[in-house]
Amino acid sequence: MTWCNRLSIIHNLIIRLKRRKSKGNKKKENKIKKSVDKLSVLPYTVIISDLNGYLKERSEGYLRLTLKALRANSNMKQSEVAQKLGISTTTWSKWENGKSFPDVAQVKEIEKLFGVAYDDIIFLS
Repeated sequence: MTWCNRLSIIHNLIIRLKRRKSKGNKKKENKIKKSVDKLSVLPYTVIISDLNGYLKERSEGYLRLTLKALRANSNMKQSEVAQKLGISTTTWSKWENGKSFPDVAQVKEIEKLFGVAYDDIIFLS
């Protein structure tokens, strides 16, 4: 299962869980929690621990790039990238500076635009 698929599934389950909590439906809420358990992921912590383990396995010489470096290497301005992704320049700037992060669908668009895999992108925090 790729990171994008895993994040997408977790994102959808969290949204469903929040909706169920607001409706007070305990039976459905428990069913969704079991779905998360079956994926062997806890929405916020396991991804980070998996990622840390993954990064330890990667070779030290492997090149990964920030969003800013990807854009600069493509000789594009922030406004050009934002336009191609269908977002505002402010949003792209926030992603580059680690003030906010793209969702799964937007990450897939970034991958397509720059021709890189999710694992090759460094998201600042």
